[in-house]
Amino acid sequence: MAADPTDPPDAMPRLLERLRAAVASPGAGEAALSAGDDDPRVAEAFELFRTLVNRRPVSEDSILKTIVDNIPDMIFVKDAADLRFVRLNPAAERMLGRTSAEAVGRTDYDFFPEDEADFFTSKDREVLATGELLDIPEEVIHTRDGIRYLHTKKIPVMGADGKPKYLLGISEDVTVSTLAREEAAVAEAGRRRAQEKLEVLLAHFPGAVWTTDDDLRIVSVAGEQLASIALDESAVGQPMADHIPSSAAAIGALHAVSDLGRATYDFHADARTYQVSVSQLSERAPARLLWIALDVTQRRRLDGEVLRGRLERSQRLEQLGLLVGGIAHDFNNLLTAVQGNVELARRRLPPGAPGVEHLEDAIRESEIAAELTQQLLAYAGRGRLRTEPLDMSELVRQLGKLIRSSVSKKALLAFDLADDLPPISADAAQVRQVVLNLVTNASDALVGKEGRVVVRTYAVSADREFLARAFVDDELPPGSYVVVEVRDSGHGMDTETQNRAFDPFFSTKERGQGLGLAATLGIVRQHRGTIMVTTQPRQGSTFRVLLPAARDPAEAQAVQDDKPNTGVVSRVLVVDDEPAVRAVARTALVDEGYEVIEAADGRQALERLAAADDPVDVVLLDLTMPALSGTEALREIKLLFPDTQVILSSGYAEPEALARAGGGQAVAFLPKPYTPIMLTTLVRDVMARRPMSRSG
Repeated sequence: MAADPTDPPDAMPRLLERLRAAVASPGAGEAALSAGDDDPRVAEAFELFRTLVNRRPVSEDSILKTIVDNIPDMIFVKDAADLRFVRLNPAAERMLGRTSAEAVGRTDYDFFPEDEADFFTSKDREVLATGELLDIPEEVIHTRDGIRYLHTKKIPVMGADGKPKYLLGISEDVTVSTLAREEAAVAEAGRRRAQEKLEVLLAHFPGAVWTTDDDLRIVSVAGEQLASIALDESAVGQPMADHIPSSAAAIGALHAVSDLGRATYDFHADARTYQVSVSQLSERAPARLLWIALDVTQRRRLDGEVLRGRLERSQRLEQLGLLVGGIAHDFNNLLTAVQGNVELARRRLPPGAPGVEHLEDAIRESEIAAELTQQLLAYAGRGRLRTEPLDMSELVRQLGKLIRSSVSKKALLAFDLADDLPPISADAAQVRQVVLNLVTNASDALVGKEGRVVVRTYAVSADREFLARAFVDDELPPGSYVVVEVRDSGHGMDTETQNRAFDPFFSTKERGQGLGLAATLGIVRQHRGTIMVTTQPRQGSTFRVLLPAARDPAEAQAVQDDKPNTGVVSRVLVVDDEPAVRAVARTALVDEGYEVIEAADGRQALERLAAADDPVDVVLLDLTMPALSGTEALREIKLLFPDTQVILSSGYAEPEALARAGGGQAVAFLPKPYTPIMLTTLVRDVMARRPMSRSG
């Protein structure tokens, strides 16, 4: 008969009283046994009593002993004189961890801590003094199984002289229900504290918060900006539409909430912009939707300023790119003439002749000038690309010696290169230039002092929010990027310097062309990457170049140059609007034994082709010309003279030039500036590969 912590606390005393009545009066006992009782333990005890009576005659003491021994609650008897234990029932023995024989003659002080024993003793004295039953709803007792909570009733048992002879105690173990109540009380207190904190937070929330029911009637309101959107406590119970303007955006948000659980939209009031977030609440609560409105007027204004700043920076870079690209293109035409004429003049002089040394110096200087134009074209995003699959870490390792030679002797150089990076599809030479430019820039930032330069490589998964923090946000797609990072402990940059760091011809060095970082930015953008800069004055700088990882092997496939073959050409048409360029090309080709025809523009080229007595085998065609442009001329040449091989020439990069000219109609590309040997080698190669549809 197990104890139930939810039983009424007076179950046991009632049981004992009715059993005493049944034993004292056999006639009334049967009636008592037949009387109904809702308490299952009382019914069970009576059933046990009936079984014992029917089985064999027993004494009253024997019946009571049997019942007491089988009751699951602790029953103990003490003598009234000095409160020593007289008897324990089995339940009490289990609770105290002592047998009845061990407890006889001992007091509470032998079993319990002093403070507990003092409490039990004081209650015993109270019962004996009053002679009445004492109900103790809860008392704590230390047992061998830990702390237990008891609901105890103590009753004095009178002797023949009418004075208390014994003290009877019945204790029900209510540990489970007590702990449950305590946990519930703690939880309720925590809930109340959380509710109070929430109410305080909502009251000081820098916006407006309200809830609505299924009919979009307002259930509650809170927040510091309620008044700014015409909401207050008086709005509770009223339709939300009476206070918050409805719109197509709001209706769309409600539809989205039903599908996604939450949505946002903007509304405007009193020349302010509010962003409203709508979320679903518990289905059982009266409030079904939570609305949170924030004043985002200033944020929208700042966002607009940031976007305008990015747009202005992007436009400035594009304008500078157009200007620089145009200058580089025209300069390449001039360099073609200069390099070509100097080279031709040197050829005509015997070795050791006066002036040869000066001509060779001029050639070297013109080559340096050509490299500068390539940096300008790189900034403009028009450099020549020859892509191949690259491992960024391996590329940096191969540059190790060159990097060390580029860093100040006082700088501590360190590498942190990741293994197993995804490949990138890039021009190896240009990526090397990017790394060297960044390392050189980091070394220069130390200004000859001791410091640290760290080169790292790693991969990142970048989302649009991350990419938007780049120096120039080109709306790059989110995805996997490979990063080469160069960090220095140098003097850093202020905001003004940082904003101009990538401008061509801008430099903070005493001796600097201001093209290193400009070319770096152009190369990175041409590779569909971006640059991030973190810097503060006297805190050093960190430059991060992000290049997109190749999405599949085909994307990283290298573009290989065809191997030049030898061949013979009898007739070449040189088309260029620059007379000096035509003169160089003519002389170089004639020196090789070719027959050369010249044309100053596309229209004249078509006329020369039509008037030629013999077919023209190769046309060297400049792209940028007046009258009929190179693009238009190429289209007409391939239409009217399909067997003629066309070599495009331009100061712009090959991909851009070919895109302008219509792609694959040209068989080769000759970048400006070019030397006579570059020209003649390419023409010879084209002739060797041309279709054999007619004799050469």
